[in-house]
Amino acid sequence: MKEKELIERLVGEEYEIEGGYTINEIYSNGYNQLKSLKSNGVYFVVGKIKDLKEISKNVVDGATTEIKKKNKKGETKTIVKILEVSELKSKLEELEKSSLENGEDFIILYIGSATRNNNNGLYERIKEYIRWGCCKGQNHAGGRAIWQIPECKELLKFYWIKLDTKEASKNMEADLIKKYEKKYLNIPFANMKREKVR
Repeated sequence: MKEKELIERLVGEEYEIEGGYTINEIYSNGYNQLKSLKSNGVYFVVGKIKDLKEISKNVVDGATTEIKKKNKKGETKTIVKILEVSELKSKLEELEKSSLENGEDFIILYIGSATRNNNNGLYERIKEYIRWGCCKGQNHAGGRAIWQIPECKELLKFYWIKLDTKEASKNMEADLIKKYEKKYLNIPFANMKREKVR
């Protein structure tokens, strides 16, 4: 089974799934693969189970545990959230096992949504995600456990689905995480919480 088929099983055949680029391919090409993404939507980080099984025991402490937020007074506050390596290893191993039991060669490691007021939601959100992992930005804390997987930039790929509205994007993200949890008995590796349908 290919990566796109795995995503299609989760979302249904009525949506067009695009992408298939590694993190390094997108970053080294100046995000050119993303520049046509003139809409909001949902996006996925996908890995091959065979590759992940080789390295899952080597999940490391993350370099991006600091999250900066502004309070009501406009003051910037740094909140440190530690992602425990032992918990991440256990979660990844459980998801790998569930995926193999379902006869799948790949695993969806993260599901995110782009919900912007402009027409560049997917472009901006995926770019922010990759910049965070390459230590170039501070505005995509979600999914940061991905950066604790060794060789993630060479092994993992981005896929996406374009959607018309912010509401549709957020609701699809929440619905897909719910479906994912029902199937694999856990939420995706790098999703830290269950999103609520609006």
